[in-house]
Amino acid sequence: MHRVCAPSAALLLLGWLAIPIGVSADSAAVSHSVPDSYGGGWDCARGYRQDAGACVAISVPAHAYLDAMGDDWQCDRGYVRVGAGCAAVQVPAHAHLLDLAIDQGWDCDPGYRQAAGHRDAIHAPANSVAAFGCSATGWMCKRGYRAAGGRCDRIQVPPNAFLTEAGDRWECDRGYQRSGHFSCVKLSLPANAHLNSTGHDWECDRGYALAGQQCALIGPRMAAQ
Repeated sequence: MHRVCAPSAALLLLGWLAIPIGVSADSAAVSHSVPDSYGGGWDCARGYRQDAGACVAISVPAHAYLDAMGDDWQCDRGYVRVGAGCAAVQVPAHAHLLDLAIDQGWDCDPGYRQAAGHRDAIHAPANSVAAFGCSATGWMCKRGYRAAGGRCDRIQVPPNAFLTEAGDRWECDRGYQRSGHFSCVKLSLPANAHLNSTGHDWECDRGYALAGQQCALIGPRMAAQ
C-alpha cells in the first residue's frame, strides 16, 4: 500500500515565491496581466483591456495604433475614427489636414471659413487679418483695433495709458487710475501709503490703518479694535 505525502512546508513556500511580488494568487492566474502600480492588484498588459475579470486583446484596425496608455487605439494621421475602424479624411479645397484625428480631421485655411458645408472666401475689412480655422467671421482685427459692426475700429488710447498684451483694450499706467470712459488721472497718495499690487490704487503702510482718506498710526486703542 502506497502512502500519499502532503507537500512539505518548503515546497509550499517555493510555490508562493513563484508568484511575482505585489500580485495576489488570484491575479497571478489572470493571463496577460501585470502588477498594478500600487502593488495590491493587477492591470492588463499593454495591448489588452479588462473585460469581466479577464484581459482580452485589443483589436487594432487598419490605419491605427495603440495609444500611449496601451488600452485603446487611435487613428493614424489622415484618418478619423468611424465606428470600429478608421476612415480616410477627405480634405476639401482651401483646407488642411489636422495633426490630431478629431472631429472631421481637417480645418479651413486662413482666409476661409466653413459655411453650409462649403468653404467660402472671407471678405475681411481693413485693418484685419485672416483668422486660422473655420471661425464664425474668418478674420480678426489687428493689434490696436477692435471689431465693431463688421469693421475694425482703431482703439484710442488716452494719455498715461497703454494697450494691453491682447491689443484690444487699454489700461492706465502704474500710478494712474481710470476716470470716466477715456482718461487716466494721477493717484494722490497720502502720507504713509504706497501703491498696491495693481498699481491703480493705494494702501496704508505697515503699522498704519485707513482713517477716512488718510493713514493713521495704529495705537493701542485702534489695535484693540
